[in-house]
Amino acid sequence: MSPSSTTALAILVVAAAGAAARAEESQGVGFGEALTQGKVKAALRYRYEGVGDDAFEPRGEASTLRLALGYETKPWKGLSAWVQFESVTDLGLGDRHGNGATGALDNGVRGRPVIADPEITQVNQALLRFARARTTIEGGRFGLDLGNERFVGTVGWRQNHQGFDGARVEQGIGARARAGYAWLGAANRVTGDRKPMSSHLGYGSFDVRPTVRLHATVLLLDYDPLEDAGLSSLTAAAGITGSHASGAWQWLVEAEFAWQTDAGENATTIDEPYLRGEIGAQRGRVSARAGIEVLGGSLEAGRGSFQTPLATLHKWNGWADKFQTTPAAGLRDGWVSLGAGLGRLKLLAVWHDFRAEAGEAHYGSEWDFLATYDLPWKQQIAAKAALYDADELAKDTTKAWLYTTWGF
Repeated sequence: MSPSSTTALAILVVAAAGAAARAEESQGVGFGEALTQGKVKAALRYRYEGVGDDAFEPRGEASTLRLALGYETKPWKGLSAWVQFESVTDLGLGDRHGNGATGALDNGVRGRPVIADPEITQVNQALLRFARARTTIEGGRFGLDLGNERFVGTVGWRQNHQGFDGARVEQGIGARARAGYAWLGAANRVTGDRKPMSSHLGYGSFDVRPTVRLHATVLLLDYDPLEDAGLSSLTAAAGITGSHASGAWQWLVEAEFAWQTDAGENATTIDEPYLRGEIGAQRGRVSARAGIEVLGGSLEAGRGSFQTPLATLHKWNGWADKFQTTPAAGLRDGWVSLGAGLGRLKLLAVWHDFRAEAGEAHYGSEWDFLATYDLPWKQQIAAKAALYDADELAKDTTKAWLYTTWGF
């Protein structure tokens, strides 16, 4: 953790400890009991991933196991601690894919598709938290899934999750509103590299009614100018989510608008919009959705497109991950989905059509499929596939996954 991160954490801890010491009420938990009678949390995920990408002659394959083991203390006068260790182990196919990592974590494989699950053992989260009434303060290394994870997320799909070094505070306001602020000193990426920054995130929500929520986000990303200044940007976003029950039907709607400009020492001019709209209907365990997402871009030299480098990108724009970086001409993604459930079995199919936001380019289309089955003992087994049919961007790509998860 950088010196600035350590300083911020120390300030938070001192402030929280002072608040705890001044608290008049006692929760009846001694300091020793809080340390020794906490909760152990563990999760395992095995996954096989196969990739056929026409940009490479050989296929890519990976067989990996993720273990996450954590311990959370009991609260003591509002103070608690949480630490989580994470280990990703290659189970024998490490020479059949590039792993997207750098330095010592790079497996050295070239000429095969990248499967971004490098072998790594690390402290994924380590934080101190103060919570009292509707106020929460925490600092250290933490995960942060903001809303739908379009702008900030932990990238839970990859075996090594994304985490942040920094501090944050959240405050409830009345019965229906909540606001938060986070300072991020670094992003610890899924490939194991650490991206230094001094970024600021403000967010809030207001429940107009139990089924309708307004939300807003302001995200100032200021990356280390010597490494990733091209990702520095200022984004302001606002949106609404809502649902309405009518007889046996449940109707859903979501809308979001954002604008992004360049910031920090970014030499690229960015001045681009973002729009997303989605409607859906559900009856029983059958659901259908349709939506469109637009990330602005330009055909002019020296101008950049709308980017979301801290997002859980696998959730968006197709599971083949062809749009982890928005093309220079932007992206217009239209999709429809159909889901169904039968007992412990859930099925989902999604179709995407990808086009440029600026110009007339048609990038391609994609089918995504998912089947999950929940077993009674907190285990899930799943099969998943993505079929990208390229037109004017990248090459035809097929990805397939078989995986199982356990939670303890």
